Amino acid sequence: MKEWLLKMIDNPEHRILIGLGGFLIVTLIVYVIYHYVIKKLKEKALKTETKADDFIIELLRVPLWGIFVWILLKIFNETFLKGGKYENFVADINTILLIIAVGWLLIKGVRLIFYILRNKLDIQSENNLVARMNLTRMKIFEGIIVGIITFLIVAICLMTFERVRALGVSLLTSAGIAGIIVGLAAQKVLVPY
Repeated sequence: MKEWLLKMIDNPEHRILIGLGGFLIVTLIVYVIYHYVIKKLKEKALKTETKADDFIIELLRVPLWGIFVWILLKIFNETFLKGGKYENFVADINTILLIIAVGWLLIKGVRLIFYILRNKLDIQSENNLVARMNLTRMKIFEGIIVGIITFLIVAICLMTFERVRALGVSLLTSAGIAGIIVGLAAQKVLVPY
């Protein structure tokens, strides 16, 4: 039995199948634990008076799961695919997953900051013209920042592939130029009178 198991592990195809099965089982277990922890955190957050903790939990729920999957995929790649023909492919997927997870986390962080800033505005007051102007400016600025982050995420993901690296570099260059143009164009909207 022990010799049979060692032969199975030495065979690259069998090692990949065993590793894939283990990866799927461990991912499922981690998901169940993660889902349980998020559920308990949401229950605790509902008992508090502020809505900020509910918002933070909802914002971080998906990006944190992406980072957990990235860690598991990295372990799977290093353990079962080392030196195999699929190692580079899975490594590229893993890199893209990390870039997307970090980018998503950045976007959620920007949304969190603007959520906090929007809640400080007094829109319910009788004379709320300044507050509404500031709210509009914040929404425009938030959209610009999220758009730039999304554009950078796509460009960086493209740079992970050797064949498309030149396109990724040109996208990053054009993003810098576009950022300057948008910043100059939005200056009149964002600067108070």
